[in-house]
Amino acid sequence: FDRIVATSPVRAQIVLTGPVSGEPKAGLLAHASAFVLPSLSEGLPVAALEALASGCPTILTPACHLPEVAATGAGIEVAPDAAQIAGAIGRLLADPAFSRETARRGVQLARQRFDWQTVGTRMLSLCREVAGMR
Repeated sequence: FDRIVATSPVRAQIVLTGPVSGEPKAGLLAHASAFVLPSLSEGLPVAALEALASGCPTILTPACHLPEVAATGAGIEVAPDAAQIAGAIGRLLADPAFSRETARRGVQLARQRFDWQTVGTRMLSLCREVAGMR
């Protein structure tokens, strides 16, 4: 990856931070133009959920297994293809209103579906349902 970045025509604009957590991560997400996860295989991508919750416009691939992001307009889903990813980034950068609306819907989706209170309530309900089957 370092070799790809070193030979990129935009290398001066690329910053490889390594792992970031806490307030620095929140700051990066708050100021990012987009969060892009061009994954080929994910379980539940917590980083994508954090980006959505922070209001960062999000671009995912189908392998992220979060179809509700695209279905609700909370982000963009593209194939793991450089041209499609570039197109999605370009769309967010070219249309600030679309980017803001996508981010707003991302926050809404994260709160309604992936908030700890929501997840905990659903998990408790599932446990009660399973316990009642015995």
